[in-house]
Amino acid sequence: MLQNESKFAVLTADIVGSRKLRNRGLNRERLLEALEELNLADETVITSKFCLFRGDEIQGVVFPPAEWVPVVRHLRFYLRPAQVRVGIGIGDITTSLDRDNPWNMDGSAFHRAREALEGIQSYRQPRTAFSSAKKDFDRNLNVILALMDAISSRWTEPQWEAIHSYEKMGTYLKAAQVLKVRMQNVAKRCRAARWGVFLQAENHIQELIISNFGSGS
Repeated sequence: MLQNESKFAVLTADIVGSRKLRNRGLNRERLLEALEELNLADETVITSKFCLFRGDEIQGVVFPPAEWVPVVRHLRFYLRPAQVRVGIGIGDITTSLDRDNPWNMDGSAFHRAREALEGIQSYRQPRTAFSSAKKDFDRNLNVILALMDAISSRWTEPQWEAIHSYEKMGTYLKAAQVLKVRMQNVAKRCRAARWGVFLQAENHIQELIISNFGSGS
């Protein structure tokens, strides 16, 4: 049950080079389709659906708060080939919950997500930033996120697909059947993407979020 004292994770993102992408056919309809796929895939942890605003800004609310970690990666997967900067804020929501439009809501979680995003808007490549009331914690976490961004920004299209299918299906064999490739190819792509290390970092961040902000239960 969501309590008034619960902490939420707000994700606010913008698309890098959105004008150029529109010229390549990544129009509003395609972005809306991608967000709908994300909302369906992560519906159990998305409290307010990810929505598009002003053409290239995206926002959604996640609860329990630690679940923002894989959602960031899923957001980037579904929005391919667009590249996005993502600001994450953890805090309160002071308005009523609007499950269909997070842009109608307010609270410290939204302000911190915006603050985090504004801090990385000068970067012309995918970047992730985090903001909470614990600034020392934020600085340490943002170092980890920067290293993770350095890894994932080099993933190829086949590596993205292999990681996503392997995570979803649970085994290399089942992922290979979905992708219609050999099982060895899926394993090779995941290893080349440093998926094991990346997943270890995601799990560690989730543990840190739970220990500092609660599990949401």
